[in-house]
Amino acid sequence: MKTTRSFAALVILLLLSAAIPAFGNPDMPSEKEQAIRKLMEMTGAGDLGTQVTEQLLAQIRLSFPQVPEPVWGELVESLNPAQLTELAIPIYDRHFSMEELQALIDFYATPVGQRVVRKMPIVAEESVAIGQQWGQTKAYEILQRLAEQGYQSEEF
Repeated sequence: MKTTRSFAALVILLLLSAAIPAFGNPDMPSEKEQAIRKLMEMTGAGDLGTQVTEQLLAQIRLSFPQVPEPVWGELVESLNPAQLTELAIPIYDRHFSMEELQALIDFYATPVGQRVVRKMPIVAEESVAIGQQWGQTKAYEILQRLAEQGYQSEEF
């Protein structure tokens, strides 16, 4: 069942990657698009497609250990991580003005901005870990309180 879902997810991903056209906004000034691309490059957001692709395939590979290496190579070549960048550009366009983009570019060009770029993935990873731990602790506390009040769950 898990293997079937993983395979289905892979098929859907491959179909979407082949079907998604370049999502440009013809109304977006090229200067703004260039600023968005520069900001994405400076912050590492431009590498997101590659990171997501690597993580996705690593996860799927666990469910399909019988698949030979050449097949994985073909799958990697068929994916286009740059599509995620193209899909993200309109999001930046909607949420940031040209002035804001320039201010962000100016900030990320500073030593502090570059430090933020280097440290934020670590801060985010540690924050997610502590958030998961906190959430598990609170979930246990809630389940205990509910059980003390006589409520039982069919799942727990």
